[in-house]
Amino acid sequence: MDSPAEPEEDTQSASTNGNEGEALGTVSTIETTGPCKRKIKAEVPSTKVDEILDRNYREIIGSFQLPGFRRGRVPRRLFEKRFGSEIKEDVKEQLLGHSFAEVVKEKELKILGKPRFDNVVFEKGEALRYEVEVEVHPEFELGAYTDLEVAVEEPGAVTAEEVDS
Repeated sequence: MDSPAEPEEDTQSASTNGNEGEALGTVSTIETTGPCKRKIKAEVPSTKVDEILDRNYREIIGSFQLPGFRRGRVPRRLFEKRFGSEIKEDVKEQLLGHSFAEVVKEKELKILGKPRFDNVVFEKGEALRYEVEVEVHPEFELGAYTDLEVAVEEPGAVTAEEVDS
């Protein structure tokens, strides 16, 4: 039984990025789309996206050798032309994972299963925007169960015939 989508929160995450020890500054909104479903809309600022993309290019170019160039001296434009799409895809996956982990930690969500990312927008100079639909542990209140009395029945005597059978 689905309930109408209602936004829960709109906050900026301040937790840290696991690998790099810095916050991505993910801004997120959570909508309740069902009793155990949440839809998260999140955005990583373009400054962070560009910074991490540039850092990855510098790290890879610094250790890369292309015929005709010394190690670490490959022009970035040439490198981007040849390997840019693969690097952008790797950075996108890395940012999605770290950003999602930030949101989950900040909102204290208990995720079940694998998240499904939709509407991912990742371009140089733009913010990384995505939507993700997740299933979470159900939230419910337990009633007064500690004061319940349970009637215990004494077992009847066991006959020798019952033991043999």
